[in-house]
Amino acid sequence: MIHVSCPLPTAGGGKTLCFLLPAVVDEGLTLVVSPLKSLMLDQLDHIARLGVAAVQLTGDTSRDEARDVFRSLLDAARCPKLL
Repeated sequence: MIHVSCPLPTAGGGKTLCFLLPAVVDEGLTLVVSPLKSLMLDQLDHIARLGVAAVQLTGDTSRDEARDVFRSLLDAARCPKLL
């Protein structure tokens, strides 16, 4: 199952929980779309500390990094919980 979550624009509204909970509770990939790169980086660091497999794709992602992310999506053993 794939979940798609678009974070809310307000601060302190529990946005992390909106996408972290489905990723942890359900199987499959949770796709989070965010226009705020700094928020993505902060959330990715936080989620990694919780032990949740997560990767990101941004305009700064290199071709090699993007290729590795896409390959991980096709590999059940390496597929992240959050993208």
